[in-house]
Amino acid sequence: MKMFFKGFLPALFLSLFFMVNQASAITLHTLKIEASVEPGEQIVENIKLFNDQEKPLVLYPFTEAFKDSGDESGNPTFVPVDPDLNALPNWVIFNSEVYTIQPGEYLEFPVIINIPKNAEPGGHYGVIFFGTVPQSESRKSGVQLGMKIGVLVIIDVAGDAEEDVSLLSFQTKAEQSLFNHLPVTFETRLQNDGNVHVKPSGVITIRNLFGGVAAEIQFNSQDGNLLPQTKRKYEDIWFKDLQFYDAGAASDSNQSFFDKLQLEWNNFALGYYKASVKMNVGRQTENYLMADTGFWVLPWRVLTIFILGLILLVLLFKVYNYSVMKKAYQKAKKDLAKESKTKE
Repeated sequence: MKMFFKGFLPALFLSLFFMVNQASAITLHTLKIEASVEPGEQIVENIKLFNDQEKPLVLYPFTEAFKDSGDESGNPTFVPVDPDLNALPNWVIFNSEVYTIQPGEYLEFPVIINIPKNAEPGGHYGVIFFGTVPQSESRKSGVQLGMKIGVLVIIDVAGDAEEDVSLLSFQTKAEQSLFNHLPVTFETRLQNDGNVHVKPSGVITIRNLFGGVAAEIQFNSQDGNLLPQTKRKYEDIWFKDLQFYDAGAASDSNQSFFDKLQLEWNNFALGYYKASVKMNVGRQTENYLMADTGFWVLPWRVLTIFILGLILLVLLFKVYNYSVMKKAYQKAKKDLAKESKTKE
């Protein structure tokens, strides 16, 4: 069995807190369980929780399935599962129906996942929740009561895995073709028609008008999974230095010319660029997809100041040159006058 346990995941997946007239705090040390297993195999994982508050915390464990939200964001939607279905949430076994954690203490307990021998090959997805209110009460009321925090569970069952990922589009965000400055956001849309999830990886190479490499950025730097039978849009950013970029200020029409001038200078780029993405979407074997897109970066405020400065420099040079020539002419005229008087 090959198993991976990761300590960090996007907050949208893991910070699953719902507060109702209660101020509680839980630290969850096991954030995701991801494993590749054979049918009939068993997974045992210890989950560790810490009670950050000053009173005992009572938690009720339960499971739900998660699926793609359908908006191509990669965000999950959590749904209850019929207990009679052969689905991952029903494979999870807890050693207790309720856990009590004393103030400032850790609680570590095992969670068992029994993979049925007749489990379908491919990806299976669920979440282990710990709530301050029994889930049966929340379901009766129709709203989420108390607080809950979750551990994602992603299981690949061995068998006839179908890998079928296609590249739908690769473009700048909103298909923008002209920018005044960096950053530039690239959108990549993928579709997974297989029965296993994939985690695409690769590089976006950005070349200037002369073919030189201006930058290379990691594709899917957040390690986002593409679930089976879903579409997902990935965003990757080419930036010079994000500390100089304020998206809110950049779009403020009340911002002064010189504020925007500074923004262009701190995020400077100039000319036509071609971005090419090359990504591996295979699991068992490498499977590369490629695409490219082009765009312009014209920092017109910086160019305006540069051109005005150049014009001013030329004018100053002409004035100086005229002054020098005038002085030389006057001197030559005086010398000629002296020479004429001398001859007389």
